[in-house]
Amino acid sequence: MISILHKRFKAAKVIGSDETESEEQILGLIAACINDLENRIEDSEIVEAFLADISKDHH
Repeated sequence: MISILHKRFKAAKVIGSDETESEEQILGLIAACINDLENRIEDSEIVEAFLADISKDHH
């Protein structure tokens, strides 16, 4: 997550820039990073494997 966030900050020139970004812009980047992670998790089989594991434990 930190790596994704760092890349987004660099792309938005938050890192390595003399200008200070507004809190709103930074929060927007964090939200975008979280959305990226959610999409990656949903697209992977991690969730399916986890749910399958849970259902095995309850039967």
